[in-house]
Amino acid sequence: MLTPETWSRRYADALSIDVIRRRAERRGKPAEGLDGMPLEQAIIALHRLLEDVVLITGQSLEIILSEVGRALAHAKLLYTDPYAPLRAGYECDESAPIYVPTVLTGPAGGGKSVLRMIIGRLLSGSTFVRIDDQHRSVPMIDYIQATVGNHRSVGGVLRQLAGPEIRAGHAKIPESHLPDECRRWLHLSGVCLFSIDEAQKLTQSSKASTLATRLLLASQDIRVPWMVIANYSLFSKLVTRPAEAVQRLLGRPRLLLPDTADSVDWKNLLLEYAKVLKNVCRFSLIKKGNHLWAYCAGIKRLLRILLVEAYTNSRLRGAKRMVWADVEAAYASKSYRFFRRQVEALIAHASQGEPLGDDLLCPFPDALTGDAGAAYAEGLRGERQARVSKAQVEAAMMAKERAGIALLKKDYSTTVGSNGSKAGRKKRSAKHSLQSLQEAGRRTVDKLGVRSRNKA
Repeated sequence: MLTPETWSRRYADALSIDVIRRRAERRGKPAEGLDGMPLEQAIIALHRLLEDVVLITGQSLEIILSEVGRALAHAKLLYTDPYAPLRAGYECDESAPIYVPTVLTGPAGGGKSVLRMIIGRLLSGSTFVRIDDQHRSVPMIDYIQATVGNHRSVGGVLRQLAGPEIRAGHAKIPESHLPDECRRWLHLSGVCLFSIDEAQKLTQSSKASTLATRLLLASQDIRVPWMVIANYSLFSKLVTRPAEAVQRLLGRPRLLLPDTADSVDWKNLLLEYAKVLKNVCRFSLIKKGNHLWAYCAGIKRLLRILLVEAYTNSRLRGAKRMVWADVEAAYASKSYRFFRRQVEALIAHASQGEPLGDDLLCPFPDALTGDAGAAYAEGLRGERQARVSKAQVEAAMMAKERAGIALLKKDYSTTVGSNGSKAGRKKRSAKHSLQSLQEAGRRTVDKLGVRSRNKA
């Protein structure tokens, strides 16, 4: 027997945190057999394994619960009896409310598209229900995703939200009629949430602001809860549009910011990445967590690029396992130069107010005043202070002290064989601080002085 709960129960069940984690999370799997692969193949394999790690963070959980909650409310409002989908199929329903989209944004590479895919895994239901003997079965789909991709027109994007005939191009529909056709299909098939991703690609057009506004207004007329996902650059253009359009389209911003270095979510991510790198990494990602965060500003995509570049360095020098020096070399490399500039620009902006480009500057400053925004800004300022303190200490060192530390680092590197194992001359300490290196450098300089006097 069909009841209104037939359409709403799937969203109510998905509001369980345990269900969200079970359906959506993906844990790290150790990289195996990389040594026997050509370098380029090993790089691709390692990057994919790191990308496959998906964890539910505090920020992402809050957004997921909010969006699924909106879908549940829409299901209870629209599907008040089993015949509601059929009525929507016969006539374009004008009674459903017009929803302000959830504007999901954040730094590029921060996990916005991953969050979309998480919701896709959580709401993956797609089945058919038979309402009565006079009508054939109708679909019941939980969630539909559209991406801008290479589409440069409103119609090209909206066709992904329409029925099968229109999606396949078998039925030609004028662009102006597409919102109504999309509404008919989504209401008929029980869709209570959809998303449009990669919307920032519209900024590549010479009329980006106008095109994006047209797309969002047309999508809003579908009358189903929805999300539009894009980097800062798109919304930086849209906030300059007339106030009416801004209120209708940008009134529900949600930021997905990087986790801070001292957060549980950051440490959990490093634990999963450590599982992936178990067979190719000699240092502890957890112990180096603050340094890794400083090298990528907490942005997950940059962290993956950094670690893969470090692995590449280790392979090029003939080692089977990478050491921390490989990460430092990766951060300073030409391959990472563009990302390094992004990280340093974010740090300079947070600590000194240096200007940022539209691709890095949040267009919703009020949203940054929340706990996540304040914590992230504080983390960037803390990294700036750490770099300044380190530079001051190094500037105050005498030439002999610098030479001693350089000699110590060189001696340290020679204790690691080409296969990543210890050469056995001396046991390395588990952790080196700047102070310990400075003291060791002084001792080395003193020893060199004693040897010179004995030879004289």
